[in-house]
Amino acid sequence: MTIKYSALEIAKKISAIDPAFRVPTAEQIPIIESLHLGPTVVIAGAGSGKTETMSARVLWLVANGIVSPSEILGLTFTRKAAGELASRIRKRLRQLRTIGLLPKDPDTKSEIDIAVSVST
Repeated sequence: MTIKYSALEIAKKISAIDPAFRVPTAEQIPIIESLHLGPTVVIAGAGSGKTETMSARVLWLVANGIVSPSEILGLTFTRKAAGELASRIRKRLRQLRTIGLLPKDPDTKSEIDIAVSVST
């Protein structure tokens, strides 16, 4: 597995087009860049950046060609949180496309579908 982009490289490129985008903290980067590819749990207090960390992890995985958006399943405890996570991931994947880091479909060479599954 070859890692092309770090979480910081992706964040810097996105923050160039979206000044509101927050660069991951030193605590968030190991979660975002973890090579553990099985189910992963992120537990942290309110307002600590869980949703942003989870969406940044999806960006990192997709930008590096490790997974496609269709292989992502996000789970949260409330419908409101699920809606926010799904919205944030879709927004970030659109930004990934804008900065040219969204991989093409290997078979068709067309843009990949950015739909993700997020539920409670």
